[in-house]
Amino acid sequence: FGFIGNMHGDEPVGREIAMEVGRWVCERATTTRETTSEAETRERALAKRLVNEATLFVVPTVNPDGFAAKTRGNARGVDLNRNFPYTRFSLPKSLSGRASATALIMRWSEKWAMNGALNYHEGALVANYPWDGNDDGSTSYSAAPDDATFRYLASSYAQAHPTMSKSAEFEGGITNGAAWYPLWGGMQDWHYVQTGTYSLTVEVDDEKWPSEDKLGAIVDEHVNASIDCVASNCRTGEHGR
Repeated sequence: FGFIGNMHGDEPVGREIAMEVGRWVCERATTTRETTSEAETRERALAKRLVNEATLFVVPTVNPDGFAAKTRGNARGVDLNRNFPYTRFSLPKSLSGRASATALIMRWSEKWAMNGALNYHEGALVANYPWDGNDDGSTSYSAAPDDATFRYLASSYAQAHPTMSKSAEFEGGITNGAAWYPLWGGMQDWHYVQTGTYSLTVEVDDEKWPSEDKLGAIVDEHVNASIDCVASNCRTGEHGR
């Protein structure tokens, strides 16, 4: 299962969430100090189960040059979340002409063929699932073959977050990508087609650069939801078609 942040350089919060997810699991799985509460005992048990039953990958930043410049695209102006090939729309399948970061993510994903992945973005608060686009370019629901499973995983994330599922804009805090914000060449659709990965795009906050006093709470809320989502994925053992 992968936790992937900062694909758009001007959306930095995912960097912090991805790193904190790794820290959450490592600290709770390895600590030897005496537990102080039932909640802590449950968290330790979950962390150990994840370590024993899953392989977790943390990729804090896909676009370090964009982050340094505070730009959406990379140093060459490429939007990495429009740069993936997608066989469903007959786009080129090769690595040729891809941004280096895109090619690296593709090679890594094909090597490990993860069951699931979370790709953190900013600009809204919602769990977004495939398909991200329609053949005709319309803004309308486009169901993947495993639509029910995608909805289950997106809902498990939204419900584990304190406010996402209460959204006035998105019913239950989830959305089909094509019904909301159509795009082509995104990572989550490519993941599903090429490696069978249940990949979600998680929009973590309306603000792209939240103030320091807000950042900690945003990160904590999404770490908890992320852990719940990967636990749900482990329970189902599902892999995309």
